[in-house]
Amino acid sequence: MVSVIVLNYNGGRFIQDCLDSLKKIDHGKYTYEVVVVDNASSDNSVEIIKKYLPWIKFIETGKNLGYAGGNNVGVSVAKGKYLIFLNPDTVVDKNFLKELVDSIEKDKSVGAFSSKVLYKNRKDKINTVGGFWSILGISGSVGEGKRDDDVGSTIYTFYPTGCSMIIDKKLYTSIGKFDDDYFLYCEDPDIGWRLWDNGYKVALAPKSKVYHSVSGSLKGLGKKAYSDTFYYYNARNGLITIAKNAAMLDLFWMIPVYIFSWSALSILFLIRGNLRAAKSVIKGVVWPVSNIGWILEKRRKSYRKKTGKAKTMMMGFIDTVRIFLGSKVEKHFA
Repeated sequence: MVSVIVLNYNGGRFIQDCLDSLKKIDHGKYTYEVVVVDNASSDNSVEIIKKYLPWIKFIETGKNLGYAGGNNVGVSVAKGKYLIFLNPDTVVDKNFLKELVDSIEKDKSVGAFSSKVLYKNRKDKINTVGGFWSILGISGSVGEGKRDDDVGSTIYTFYPTGCSMIIDKKLYTSIGKFDDDYFLYCEDPDIGWRLWDNGYKVALAPKSKVYHSVSGSLKGLGKKAYSDTFYYYNARNGLITIAKNAAMLDLFWMIPVYIFSWSALSILFLIRGNLRAAKSVIKGVVWPVSNIGWILEKRRKSYRKKTGKAKTMMMGFIDTVRIFLGSKVEKHFA
């Protein structure tokens, strides 16, 4: 049994296409269930979703628990051996589930596999095949903007994409799940870091494909609110991720470099007159610093076994510069 968890928040424009595509998949020998969790949507999402009962399991949280919290509610009722986390603003290829499960069944050294995520409006272009993390604290998508055929084999990445990924349920529980306190953004780098440090790899299943309307649900917040949310939680949660997971000696340089990078971005926003974005970045960086006791407690309770493999997978300074100059990210993970 495989549990596909779809977390919805104001995804009325997309959820029907997503669920219709899930009904049409070729699941081969694998049985599957679809668990839809709604994070207190205010649009017509719930009305649309209920049309798929009883084919789906449906849970209404009653409030917005964010990406991590909402997905963890879905996990609590999931019956599958494997969990697939899938964004509601996607349409899946008919073989997407079968290819994910085949991959994770065949290679037990890999803790999580990502689907190849392509743009819904440009199906030959890659949105992401997973993510990288730089020792400078900079993270991003592997393969973004490349052609579908440019990435045709299994590659290893620092973290799986939360847009479409598979993980063994027991492993997901044992390494600590998505962190509910993140609310939004950086949940996948955080879990990727924990996977590597617990001796597991993260990889792409290249034949599993989904088509993504990028950040479709979040854009329903409106342009300004989306921008504020994006910068605040990215700045905040990236710093929390480093503080939770990095080796002690690395904290002394990774955290200052990270704060410097985001501070420079906030200054750039100020120069351009984007006061809202600058304020969001500053708030995001200041929050973890002002809650250092909470951060230290999280670090104490972390699920790391300190294998050092996560650090090995990070991009160095030179690699990071090369990415900015247009180098192919996937070459660093082959």
